[in-house]
Amino acid sequence: LCWVCLVFCCTIVILVYKQFSDTSITIVQQKFYSYTLDLKVNIAGHILKLENISRQLKQLKESISKSILI
Repeated sequence: LCWVCLVFCCTIVILVYKQFSDTSITIVQQKFYSYTLDLKVNIAGHILKLENISRQLKQLKESISKSILI
């Protein structure tokens, strides 16, 4: 019985993590697609912000192609 409970608990943890990960990806993608230029920030600052968003997605095993970044 304990083995079954352990497997069940591990399955629940994996499912919760997957849902959390999917939600995180969606939030970061929304940041990227809703990003707008701020006239008070120079070009280097904008590139840095976009690179940071891209890096966050890579950490979540999701990426943005270079053609979209350009």
